Amino acid sequence: LARPQFALLLLRFHELAAAREQYEQLVRDHPDDALALNNLSWLVVKDSPARSLSLARRPVQRAPTSPDYWDTLGCMQLRQSDPGHNGGSSHA
Repeated sequence: LARPQFALLLLRFHELAAAREQYEQLVRDHPDDALALNNLSWLVVKDSPARSLSLARRPVQRAPTSPDYWDTLGCMQLRQSDPGHNGGSSHA
C-alpha cells in the first residue's frame, strides 16, 4: 500500500520522473489499478502519446462512471488528434 501513496506524493511535488517510475511499477504489479493507469497516462503523454491514449482507455473500462477517467481519455484523444499540442503531464 505504500507505493501508491509514495507515487501520488511524488506527483503532487512535481517529481515527475520519479513518479513515473513508481507508476510504471504499480501498473506492472497491478495492471487493473485504474488510478495508476490514469496517472501514468498523464506522465507518459509527452514521450509516448499513443501509449498514453492506450493507458487512458483502460481505467474507463474498469470504472465507466468516473468523470476523472473520462476526462483523461478525452484529453488524450484530443492530444492524439492534434500532434502539435505541447501540453504538460502533471494532471492527477
